[in-house]
Amino acid sequence: HPAHFELMFRPTMLRADDPELLRAADRAHGALDAAVERCRASGWGGHETVSTLSALAWGLVHGIAALRLQGALHRYY
Repeated sequence: HPAHFELMFRPTMLRADDPELLRAADRAHGALDAAVERCRASGWGGHETVSTLSALAWGLVHGIAALRLQGALHRYY
């Protein structure tokens, strides 16, 4: 949902110290790290750390989502 995506980038609208939010963020980050670790086990990622690869994957996904929401991908995809 576009509004949920935008909310993630408006920290003034979130309580950054909310324990439930922190737990959810930790679970999401853990799931991403686990997926990246599985990919690394199959040979992907070279010598980069899980942390670096997770940040790259996260940035890529959020970039694609932002481009799609702004209508920048419709011409090509």
